[in-house]
Amino acid sequence: MEEYIHESIINFGKCENILFAFHNIGNWGERNSKIIEKDVRFELASKVIEQGGHTVPFIWSMTASNLCYASIKNHYVIGSDGLVYKCTVALYQANNILGRIGRGGKLLISENKESLWVNSTETEECKSCSVLPICMNNRCPLKRLNADSLQYCISSKDKTSDMILMLEKQNLITYEIGIEV
Repeated sequence: MEEYIHESIINFGKCENILFAFHNIGNWGERNSKIIEKDVRFELASKVIEQGGHTVPFIWSMTASNLCYASIKNHYVIGSDGLVYKCTVALYQANNILGRIGRGGKLLISENKESLWVNSTETEECKSCSVLPICMNNRCPLKRLNADSLQYCISSKDKTSDMILMLEKQNLITYEIGIEV
C-alpha cells in the first residue's frame, strides 16, 4: 500500500479534486472469508496526507446520511427472479427476502420482515452513548440482525478522537482564539 500511495500521489494525488478513501476488507458475500480486524483507514490516510495528498474527510463517515440503504423504508433490491430483498450483501439469507413483485409490477412486501430492517430499538447502553445520533443502532441492520445481542455498535465509535485528529491534519478544523480587551 505504501508504494501504491506514493506512486498515486506522484501521478495525480496533489490535485485537490482527487481524494483517497480507504475501507477495510469486509465479508460482503455468502462465504465466511477472513477479514482484517485492525482498522487501517487512519494509518493509510495519514500516509497520504504526509505525502501531500488529500483524503475523504472522516467526518463524512459519521453523518446520519451515511446509514445503510437497507435501514431505510422503501429501499429495495429487486432480484432477477422477481424476489424483493433489503440488502445486497445478504442475498442468500432468508430474512433478507421481503417479498416479490406481483402482477402488474406491484410490490408484495411483508411489512413485518421489513420492520426488522428499518426499526431498531435503542438499548440502555445506546441511550447513554455519545454517538447515538449517528448510528441509531441501525448503521448496518444486517450486522445488528446477525449479532448475538440487540445492539450493534459502529466500528468507528471508539475512533472519534482519531477522527478529530485526522480532521486537524486535513486542515478541516479551524481555531479561533478570541481575547477580550
